[in-house]
Amino acid sequence: MREDTKRMKKARKFFGQAIGEDILKDRMFQIMREGKKAFDSLMLDIGKEVAQSILLMQREELSGPDYAPIDSALQKWASQGGSIFLGDQKIKLQVPRLRHKELGEVSLGAYEKMEVVNFLVETF
Repeated sequence: MREDTKRMKKARKFFGQAIGEDILKDRMFQIMREGKKAFDSLMLDIGKEVAQSILLMQREELSGPDYAPIDSALQKWASQGGSIFLGDQKIKLQVPRLRHKELGEVSLGAYEKMEVVNFLVETF
């Protein structure tokens, strides 16, 4: 089997597990029926999940896993609403928060970089 075929099958399996086989089949059928509009919707959903995962991974990297913190002064502190641009659309997402007992709010560098893109898009 060719390498690109193996990668395609692996990606299909991953999306099936991540999204759920039934939901993925429904979305594929919707794309075949509606075309680009349904495809763009799926891409926005996937992009939002990727952005959300990046933010959660960075918070985990800075603070450590649940019940095994790296620094006891750094605490996971719920989340707050935020937004980023994916393509030409602004999407809402939940931004995880970190607080340091002495320093206060700790910003996530990944979200700040996503906000810089927002600023650049909004100003031009």
